[in-house]
Amino acid sequence: MTEPDLRWNLEGLSPPRQEHDSMRKYAEYQNKYRRENVREFKLKFNKLTEKELLDWINQKKNVQGYLKELILKDMREKRNEL
Repeated sequence: MTEPDLRWNLEGLSPPRQEHDSMRKYAEYQNKYRRENVREFKLKFNKLTEKELLDWINQKKNVQGYLKELILKDMREKRNEL
């Protein structure tokens, strides 16, 4: 054992894991894909003044799906108005 390996062993610790090249490449691929293809939105609700909205949305199992359905419904209604 080399001196650093022995030190880890004596302290009862494991040496830090070496990140595999394939794991690093996959993470880089995922990050690149997200930068190029994903758009995120953040919503904030005031617990005091928007309690009714928060109570309603907290009942939903899939908030993202619920919001997407609301947007699609609104889009369809607006198209039918034309």
